[in-house]
Amino acid sequence: MPLTLARFTHHVEQLHNAAQTAHREIGIAQPVLMLLPDTGQPVRIVLPFGTPQTSAGRAELKRRAREIGTRAAALTGESWVIVPSIRAEQLPNMPLADIPRPAEADPEARREAVATSAWWPTAPDGPLSVQRVTFIDRTAFGPVFTDSPYDQMVHSPGGGGIAAFLVDLLT
Repeated sequence: MPLTLARFTHHVEQLHNAAQTAHREIGIAQPVLMLLPDTGQPVRIVLPFGTPQTSAGRAELKRRAREIGTRAAALTGESWVIVPSIRAEQLPNMPLADIPRPAEADPEARREAVATSAWWPTAPDGPLSVQRVTFIDRTAFGPVFTDSPYDQMVHSPGGGGIAAFLVDLLT
């Protein structure tokens, strides 16, 4: 069956759900890359250290993506979400290195989350990106996830490291 919007979102949802299950069962959602071909089942690759930082590592993933005929890709994992206490007018001129990191932030200003980013550059209505985020609350009884994940579908890859990684992987 060729890649459709329903199939794309279904596999992104499955990947995100698997990350949540991993967090519940082993305490962490390791980064997992999903390569989705036009037909057939997706290929999942565990990236224990996150996205490769070397050109050789990225080239190997691009080779695998081409080899299976990848049309879309998604990356999921666990991360911190932070609401920086910076005035909006400061952000455009602030160097990236000066933006507070979650570890440096007040614990009340940060949240743990399972986040999934997906990119389909050749979607029927133009390039499509899906962002899915489920917030994690730690309780005495274990992690509790938000009732329903926050989804955002946009017709551009957006910015940032994960979006840039997925765009590079599929081009």
